Amino acid sequence: MTGPRDLLGMLGSSARDRAARPGRAAAMLLVCALVVTSARSQTLTPLLVHGPRTNRINVVVLSEGYTAPQLSQFLRDATNVVETLLTASPYAEYRQHFNAYAISVASAESGSDHPTTGGPFRNTYFNSAYEFYDYVITIPPNGLDPNPANGQGRVEHLINTWLPEADIVILLVNDIQPGGSSGVGGPTGVSNRRPIITALNPYWPYSDIVVHESGHFFAGLVDEYSNPYPGYTPVEAPNATQRTNRNEIPWRAWIEPSTPLPTPNDGSWADVVGLFEGAQYQATGWYRPKFDCKMRTLGMPFCEVCREQIIRAIYARVRPWDGVEPASSVISWTSAAPVRFRLDLVQPRQSPLAVEWKTNGVGVPGAAGPELELSPEALGNGTHTVEVWVRDPTPWVRTDPEGRLRATRSWQVQISIPELRLVDPEFLPDGRWRFTVLGTAGGSLVLEMSTDLRTWQSLATNAPWSGRWDYTNTPPPGSSRAFYRAVRQP
Repeated sequence: MTGPRDLLGMLGSSARDRAARPGRAAAMLLVCALVVTSARSQTLTPLLVHGPRTNRINVVVLSEGYTAPQLSQFLRDATNVVETLLTASPYAEYRQHFNAYAISVASAESGSDHPTTGGPFRNTYFNSAYEFYDYVITIPPNGLDPNPANGQGRVEHLINTWLPEADIVILLVNDIQPGGSSGVGGPTGVSNRRPIITALNPYWPYSDIVVHESGHFFAGLVDEYSNPYPGYTPVEAPNATQRTNRNEIPWRAWIEPSTPLPTPNDGSWADVVGLFEGAQYQATGWYRPKFDCKMRTLGMPFCEVCREQIIRAIYARVRPWDGVEPASSVISWTSAAPVRFRLDLVQPRQSPLAVEWKTNGVGVPGAAGPELELSPEALGNGTHTVEVWVRDPTPWVRTDPEGRLRATRSWQVQISIPELRLVDPEFLPDGRWRFTVLGTAGGSLVLEMSTDLRTWQSLATNAPWSGRWDYTNTPPPGSSRAFYRAVRQP
């Protein structure tokens, strides 16, 4: 939605009831390893780089109300904002799935506008203002300036210029007055990259604003406040519902059979996932999963249901591996050398990914790591399918209808190794045995003999192999039978 958004629901009911509600934004922290400088003294600085931008959630922090001499301080402040986000669970357990960057751009003056209190007014790059009750911070287009070119358009230009892969955009306002906002979408003609806006306030719980807002733009979570906000229309969401039938509740997988529904709205049930009345600015008729949660109160952790949604949102954007070998999904193999497969896994901190390898639909015993080596001779000539399945076994996700926590990769392997043949067997008058080996070995060849097909004895090696080998052998004394085979050396 667009328009004012209630930030104050997490700060206090009296201020919340007066605040307007800005829309939420898709935003993200971005990190990079080199600093690139533009002609206008705009810079992109990596804060945290864990992998390719194409397979990471890229967070970018923009400077607002920082003068040129203050930009070095902005980088420190931006680092702190990123750390605040990525040390909050479950982001902390999936830290490897994020990159973070800072885009530094200087303002003429330090701070932000405070029109509701009569000033001060500052000349800043994005023209931010504490538009509602000196708490809700917005940039144009807003109630003070309808022109997106003076605010949101500048955000878009910087992102498109420096980091088009950005997923989460955070506008850090150099003002110690607590406040902020976030939004999704925007007015007609304005891109949907509306940023999370947060004031520079390192003190708890206000430093938690950016984490709360991430629940909106990143995981599609809604506010769980009970205080009314006139004009707000509640909707069904992962963490809010009107349904009271146990089998229809979105988070029913987290509710124990013994939990009463609706669940008593008091602290004695604080550790239980249930159906607590009061959510989305409605005191009655709408329900939330937990007695308290970060989507209701700053400083609280995300509840089990909200945590699950964030993890699912992470896997909607990041594959469990950065790269695979072989890169091609179709392989032609004409050598007796082993065929090797490998995954570069993106491991969460909580528990390692579960890996399963299959050949032609059958699991490979003992193959549970990121690498697999197969013998072409064991597979045999022909076309074979090699698959790998990767799964995050976290107990923090109980509902995954889209299968986001599972991923698979397959290869079609065409094995074409010329076969060796033992032909023209002949007993000689002196009791010896003669035969001929034909075929292509691609290297040296070893002849082996066995009397029981279990243990094999090396008889001779022919290297280099020319395609024909006439061999004469004396069977072991007292043996009634002997078996021979030709083996390629790796």
